[in-house]
Amino acid sequence: MSHRPMASQDVAMDVLTGKDIRRWKHELARARIELFAGPPYYYCGSMAYEDAYLEAYLESPHALLVRCSLGGETAGLLTGMPMARDLSIIQGLKKAPATLTNTFYLGEYLVMPPYRGLGIAHAMHWTAEVFAQTRGFHQFA
Repeated sequence: MSHRPMASQDVAMDVLTGKDIRRWKHELARARIELFAGPPYYYCGSMAYEDAYLEAYLESPHALLVRCSLGGETAGLLTGMPMARDLSIIQGLKKAPATLTNTFYLGEYLVMPPYRGLGIAHAMHWTAEVFAQTRGFHQFA
C-alpha cells in the first residue's frame, strides 16, 4: 500500500480537554480495544473497563484528547494529562518530585490502520506538546 503525506486541507486536528472529551469517549474506548488486541499487547479489554479507565480524563480539567481526522473520519487519537496533578501512580507520594510537577504524560497514540505512515502520530504529538507547553509543562513522559 502506498501512502501519501497528509495534505493540510483535508486534515483536522481537534484539541479537547476535560468534559469535552466525553463526545469521543466511546470511540476512544473502541479504538483502544481494537488496536491493542493484537501484538505486542494482546489486550482483552471491555467497554466497562474502558469507561472506568477513561473517566480520569473526563474528570480532569487538564486532560487532553487530540483527535486527528481526514475527510471527517477519525484517523488518530492521542491522550494526555499532567502527571503530578492527575495520575494515580504518584498519589502515594507525600510531595511530587519537582520533575513531575512540570511533566505532561502523553498516553495513548492511536493511529487507525488505514492512516498509518502519513505522519499522523507526529502531528498529534506536536499538537499535544504545544498544548502542554502553553500551560507550563516542559517535560513529557
